[in-house]
Amino acid sequence: MAHRFRFEHDDLVYIDGVAYHLIDNTANSVCFVDADGSANSEICYTHAELQEVMTAERLQHVRRGRSQGKAVVRSIAGERKLSDFSPKAVSKALWRQKWCEALDWRYEAGRLVKTEASIRPFLQEMACEVNSFEEAQQIHGTQAQAGKLLTFRKSPCPKSLMWWHRTYIEAERDPVALVLQSHKSGNWNTKSCPISRTLLLGCIQGFLDLQRPSKKKIVSRTRRAFERENKKRLETGEPELWVPSRSTIYRELERLSPFVVCCAREGVAKAKRKFALFEAGVDVQYPLERVEIDEWKVDLRSLAVNSGIWKNLSKQEQAAFPRTRRWLYVAIDCATRCIVGMRVASEPSHDEAIRVIEMITRDKSDFAKAVGAKFSWDQYGGLECVASDNGASYASDAFEAAVSDVAGWAIRPLAGLPHLRGVIERVFGRFASDLMPLLPGRTFSSSQERGDYDAEASAVLTDDMLTAIFVHYVVDVYHQTEHEGLDGDTPANRWRTLSSRYGVTPPPTPHVRRSAFGERLERTLRGNGVRVAGLYYSCPELRGAFLNAPDRTVAVRVDVMDIGAVSVLIGDTWYVAKSFLNGLDGIRISLNLSRICSVPLTWYFAEKENGNGKRTQRRIQA
Repeated sequence: MAHRFRFEHDDLVYIDGVAYHLIDNTANSVCFVDADGSANSEICYTHAELQEVMTAERLQHVRRGRSQGKAVVRSIAGERKLSDFSPKAVSKALWRQKWCEALDWRYEAGRLVKTEASIRPFLQEMACEVNSFEEAQQIHGTQAQAGKLLTFRKSPCPKSLMWWHRTYIEAERDPVALVLQSHKSGNWNTKSCPISRTLLLGCIQGFLDLQRPSKKKIVSRTRRAFERENKKRLETGEPELWVPSRSTIYRELERLSPFVVCCAREGVAKAKRKFALFEAGVDVQYPLERVEIDEWKVDLRSLAVNSGIWKNLSKQEQAAFPRTRRWLYVAIDCATRCIVGMRVASEPSHDEAIRVIEMITRDKSDFAKAVGAKFSWDQYGGLECVASDNGASYASDAFEAAVSDVAGWAIRPLAGLPHLRGVIERVFGRFASDLMPLLPGRTFSSSQERGDYDAEASAVLTDDMLTAIFVHYVVDVYHQTEHEGLDGDTPANRWRTLSSRYGVTPPPTPHVRRSAFGERLERTLRGNGVRVAGLYYSCPELRGAFLNAPDRTVAVRVDVMDIGAVSVLIGDTWYVAKSFLNGLDGIRISLNLSRICSVPLTWYFAEKENGNGKRTQRRIQA
């Protein structure tokens, strides 16, 4: 069944290099029109045809590409993503974002207004909140001893914080806009009289319109209105009114209630979704609108080894092999309760969390097929809101940058309030109550409950067996079982229903996926491109860089799930470099890429399914 992808009217869609925007998205087809407004430029696709276009990498989807916020981001950072900047710049931008979010929490709660005097009493409180995130990141989830040296940045003054927040809101909460900033000076005291104030507020109301005029347009209209009024007052001999500056008008626009602005400019329905109260339950409508992610220490002792190695060990070696508890990372879609990403890990880390985020954007039916599952695991798409706790896996710049690079928004609700992530918490409880009693090596929740049961001696499951069991349970049992939170519907059926009704946000292109999630390497320019794992990749831009660029090294990102192409950074732009060998698209590579830079490999095996359904192996010389 062809997927129905979700597009918004302020999105930009590039098809074969031509920019389009959405006209209509029905149950049968999607229609676009040339973004330049050219005549006879309308094109329509069925959902199956559009999926073929995306598979062929002919389509690029830019979320909110026509919006004012996207223009602000482009004016500051061009086409660069957050992770394309230096680690120091990324860290400082995300630190500024935390300050902006801390301000938002208090402003929306009515505790302060956006003035220096109102913000100043809360600076210490907000600093403690922001520093708690910094502390969690520095100790990396370990139990830090007393006296451990931690470093924190100096808190901003209210004026700087307000300036950061304005830029952040204008950029539609994209942290890239906070990378480059400078302090703003000037007199913040108002010079307006009651008549000027009344005229100014009347002009500001023009911003609350479904036509969505830009802030720049409102500034122009307001200043023209003051010029007309002052011309009349001169003719009658009255004193001229004080004309507000551009910054004053922008500040007045920022004082508008965010909920009222969203209602007036985007409609009441979208405002309700965007400003849903968490205490009353998360209000989600379509698949992948909100995804919750968390990790769980499995209530099971297992063998810290794969089955292939285990079979080759002697009985003495098997007896001495460690039995341990693994961690399970799970990402769940709140609208459908479908598990859209899952990974078994030895220890929690932000790398494991990023791999789970990557799974959300991929079709996982091949995993289900590999373990012999009856049903497919085809729930996937693009990211929007990703909610997590404040653990070390998510309190990292790398995790937030990866989510931002694929146009997602990572949030971490307040610590100590698990009901704000109630969907994911209930899933782990279901695993513990339904699946764990069926498996050997169960640890139980307490020593009293475990009794005389020897979990160490009963452990027989290896890592790959444990992974296969979880995948089998999710695809064939959990997704196909009536869910209480869905009024008796199954998660798989609810996904089909909502994706057919509302569509699913398109997943990132392979090029964007490599940039966000790929293994990061550096390679030396050669006449035949760059060499990765014994394969050579090239493109016209690489050949030009080989002839003209003074820097002989380039940054490379590799998707281990698809070695048909890599992404290379030339200047400030990423380009796709294809392999010289044909037939590698879709082939996975099982390889420790960190060794490639220093230890050449003799060969590796790459597998691909041929047309007869059989798997063939191809040996590639390094």
